[in-house]
Amino acid sequence: MGFQQTPGSARPQTTDGPIRRTRGVTENDMQASVIDASSCVFLRASTMSHKQIYYSDKYDDDKYEYRHVMLPKEIAKRVPKTHLMSETEWRNLGVQQSQGWVHYMIHQPEPHILLFRRPLPNQKS
Repeated sequence: MGFQQTPGSARPQTTDGPIRRTRGVTENDMQASVIDASSCVFLRASTMSHKQIYYSDKYDDDKYEYRHVMLPKEIAKRVPKTHLMSETEWRNLGVQQSQGWVHYMIHQPEPHILLFRRPLPNQKS
């Protein structure tokens, strides 16, 4: 894959067509530096993995709101088996959800499914 600047275009091009904007990389970043093919493959693979993360609907009891998150195999390999993850750890895996969720339990038969909960907001009657 080669890079070229087409006449009259401010957008960098590959010989296969225009470079598309990827998450976290701006068009200015692409214009400022040339990305080698191995970096492009890594970016594409990591973006695809995050799209494959499945988030359940929320469900609750009288104290907590719950949800489970199913990870693809390549991400699930990085889940620690010895402890519950901190928010920083699960965010580093690519899990994206609002603040307040706590990884509260490991279900040994299915370690690729992360179980989260957060306290229900106080109800005013």
